[in-house]
Amino acid sequence: MVRIDMDGSYLGEEKRAGFGGVIRDNNGSWIVGFSSFLGDCAILLVELLGMRHGLALVWEKVIHDIRKFLSLGWIALVQHNLREANSVTNFLAKLGVRSSTSLTSNSPQDCSSLLLLMQ
Repeated sequence: MVRIDMDGSYLGEEKRAGFGGVIRDNNGSWIVGFSSFLGDCAILLVELLGMRHGLALVWEKVIHDIRKFLSLGWIALVQHNLREANSVTNFLAKLGVRSSTSLTSNSPQDCSSLLLLMQ
């Protein structure tokens, strides 16, 4: 099992949007984090593109044996979490507003304490 946490961010005054997220294993350990800048974009689209990006990364980075994967079936749970309970992805979403697309195999040092709170 893997868990994808994702958040979108929109700075209305600057007309800048981005998203960020983290993919973790069943023990809560970091697999990969991501963030991306989208420019001026509706927040609903930001959230949807962030979800799509996270799912694509799971497929690309986590699922190695596609035949085995297809034979197992996939059960997914999609659930909304408040920003306060999702502080790492909020951090990465704000990073996405300020930078280009990014992948990170290790949690950024600035969000390490936030990651501990999410476990």
